[in-house]
Amino acid sequence: MAAYLLHTLRLPRADKDTLTLLKLDIESSEYAVLPHLVSQGALCGVRYLHIEWHIDALPPEERLAGLGVMMSLEHVLRIGCTGLGGTAPKLIVREQALKKRELHVPGLGELLQRHAGSSYGTKRTPKA
Repeated sequence: MAAYLLHTLRLPRADKDTLTLLKLDIESSEYAVLPHLVSQGALCGVRYLHIEWHIDALPPEERLAGLGVMMSLEHVLRIGCTGLGGTAPKLIVREQALKKRELHVPGLGELLQRHAGSSYGTKRTPKA
């Protein structure tokens, strides 16, 4: 897909005839495909990127990494595409409705505690 975007469509392009919309609904493969497309600069020049995320379709042990891809994509595109002289696409995001009421993400609780310190979930008092 990266080769097609870069060589056939010749993205990014300086003119305004860029790809207007790219929709990815690839049933949890977005977590593997998007990092590759970003690393190749293949999404620079796309005006709108519509992604349907399928976090609940990932195996539980891959969900934390999947959340990382979801949460960082806009920033990574903005930095990466600007550095290549292009423009980052505007994201249109749709999260697939979860099949269950709760989604178990192994390691997320521990990560939250590490970032919040030992007082996670309690009100911090400023030190004098």
